[in-house]
Amino acid sequence: MRTFSWRWALPLQQIALATAALVYAPSEWKARPHLIGDCTGVGRRATWPPPLLRISYALNFPALTAAYPAQFASWSDNRVFYRREPFIWLSAQDSLFLLAIGALWYWLGAMLDGLRGRRSSVQRSKSMTIARQAIGCVFAVGVVALGTYYSTLSNADRPYRQIGPFGLIWGVTLFCYFVWRLVAILSPPTVERWVSIHRPSAKLIRGAVSIVLLIVTALFFWIHFQASVIPPEQLNSWRQLPPPVPPPPPSP
Repeated sequence: MRTFSWRWALPLQQIALATAALVYAPSEWKARPHLIGDCTGVGRRATWPPPLLRISYALNFPALTAAYPAQFASWSDNRVFYRREPFIWLSAQDSLFLLAIGALWYWLGAMLDGLRGRRSSVQRSKSMTIARQAIGCVFAVGVVALGTYYSTLSNADRPYRQIGPFGLIWGVTLFCYFVWRLVAILSPPTVERWVSIHRPSAKLIRGAVSIVLLIVTALFFWIHFQASVIPPEQLNSWRQLPPPVPPPPPSP
């Protein structure tokens, strides 16, 4: 009888949820208050991404960080999938985001399988393990940097500013984990043996997961109820005609 594997269940579930958020995002944005006629400028920045996609970005912030450099490439907006009715647009950067989600949650699922005693049979050298943890530390610093950048944005970019705290939580957690792993590897054998023996208990892991879920749930509600507010007089400002040109002054 085959046992349940988190390393496959988690990435498939998270990719499906993120894909649904990306597909539904244009319809959700159109249905919510936004500046009519302003689909690319300041008005869009104040309302994009919509709440559901915002939550997906927050939940998968390390994947968002991994795909972030792609936006500076000329091919980032190339469409991978397009449909006119209902409007669906998935770009190359969206595809990288989904791939990064799969890698992120596969890694987390493999860790959960390891806690259940289902460890990988692949043996890696100590130098390779150190290199992997060092790369993880550098990546965690990048996650913290992007989270800090989003957190310091102005009200003109309020949706991304709401995502920022998630990035800080993700980044600090990942950095602490990789530093702990490096210390365990580089420490003398007695310390390394002590670390391997004193693993977190199942009760401690369940408590930590419960606390994280409570924090994430509170932040999700904060995102939902702190939706971007656009003054009513601006909603239809694009439709308003400009004031008439004043008549020329009378000739002497």
